[in-house]
Amino acid sequence: MPIPNRFIPLPRLHCPPEFWTALGYTGTARFVAIGYEYHSDGKIWAGGAASNWWVLHKLLKMNNLDTIAFHLGSDEEPAEHYLVIDRGIDLTRFAIHGWLAPVEDAINFVTACWTASMNVV
Repeated sequence: MPIPNRFIPLPRLHCPPEFWTALGYTGTARFVAIGYEYHSDGKIWAGGAASNWWVLHKLLKMNNLDTIAFHLGSDEEPAEHYLVIDRGIDLTRFAIHGWLAPVEDAINFVTACWTASMNVV
């Protein structure tokens, strides 16, 4: 599935496979959208899973993306953008492609990718 035009490519992204377990995401989707949505227990949204915000913050910091000028959400405001990560086909390897995308576009894209993968015979 082609990456939508409104997705902003990140200059670099190194996302180790251990990130997903630490985040709390146990799914098998190739593309996952991540953004902060306030919950009293400090969880974030990742592909429909409630996950740990500090793990995402650590990934952003590790990739020098913690000062990006896009709003991934906070306790006070909903996210304007989600981080979309291409985990690749081999989920045991580092993910190296990522984009920032408007929330609705990110959700629509990962949903379409998941739906398409479920229809493969």
